[in-house]
Amino acid sequence: MQKDAALLAQLWELVEPIVEGEGFELVDLQYLRSGRSARLRIFIDRTEQQGSVSVDDCAHISRLLSPALDVEDIIQCRYFLEVSSPGINRILRKPADFVRFAGKKVKLKTYEAVQGRRQFKGVLEGIHEDRVVITCNDSQYEISLDNIQRANLDVI
Repeated sequence: MQKDAALLAQLWELVEPIVEGEGFELVDLQYLRSGRSARLRIFIDRTEQQGSVSVDDCAHISRLLSPALDVEDIIQCRYFLEVSSPGINRILRKPADFVRFAGKKVKLKTYEAVQGRRQFKGVLEGIHEDRVVITCNDSQYEISLDNIQRANLDVI
């Protein structure tokens, strides 16, 4: 598992500047192994007020990433590269995400319980220092960024 974390960090370091250089944001990166092959999923988004990501945008980023990944040879097995938009239930991962989407409905899952619960569904109030603030059923919770296992917009 630690090996995968190091691999993800290397991939993020390689991919993010390429994605950002084209005017997009790297939202998430997933590396999934299956037998003797793997799948590298890259999720990109446009910055605020720029519209949505198109299929052509994904193809363009894929064409840029493929040779860079081949040259660096970080992934040591056969793999499939997928580039897509984060979708309407976009993952929230970076502190800036929690600022950008303040006022929106979100779902959060924590590693450790906060006031007796690990799952939260409510309105994102923003971030204060290293703590995400969320209001659920008239109660406000502050959750450490390190304790967030998964956070997504809750559009549906």
